[in-house]
Amino acid sequence: MRHEEPENHDRWLVSYADFITLLFAFFVVLYATSNANEEKLKKLEESLRNSLSLPQPKAAGVGSGMGQDWSFDAVFDSLMGNRVHNPLESKNLSQTKTERGTKITMVASTYFNTADAKLKKTSIESLKQLAEILKETPGNIIVEGHTDDLPIKNEEYLSNWDLSSIRASRVARYLMVYGNIPASRISVRGYADQKPLVPNDSEAHRATNRRIEVWVEPAKD
Repeated sequence: MRHEEPENHDRWLVSYADFITLLFAFFVVLYATSNANEEKLKKLEESLRNSLSLPQPKAAGVGSGMGQDWSFDAVFDSLMGNRVHNPLESKNLSQTKTERGTKITMVASTYFNTADAKLKKTSIESLKQLAEILKETPGNIIVEGHTDDLPIKNEEYLSNWDLSSIRASRVARYLMVYGNIPASRISVRGYADQKPLVPNDSEAHRATNRRIEVWVEPAKD
């Protein structure tokens, strides 16, 4: 006589164990995938920094406290070093760091004709690069005009004061209108021949003194 086997009420444990195993495997795959993506992102970031010669980001609390410093250098170097197709064009803009802030010096003859304050068409590409640099950099922007000591007087400009001020204004206007930099960040000054870099005793020295200086200073409360 055949005996019936008693019904097994614990068979659900087998299915439950299979479900838990599959769920564990699923989360393991998700974790492994997220780690791989993070590694890829780190490699991508490192590759971009190397290609653009960007410095590694500083840890919080390290450095001078002016977050602008390293970012300005990074943007300036990448634009002027890697994006300028004509190597000679980078000589028209030079960067200097001082206690006051970062100064960009523009050779006047590159942007203006002699005794004139109308921007040359050939200077537009350089101004675009300058606007791109300044747009990526926080702080106040001061545009200063400087001339040599040769007197000027014509129908448009009564003196070097007029010429230096209007040249600075033209550069500032380009940064605001075409560079989309807020006017609240920009101010203009004209110094004529009162702040020469070198003595005005030769044509080469006078050419050095004829310049536009764009200062980027930390914003004050």
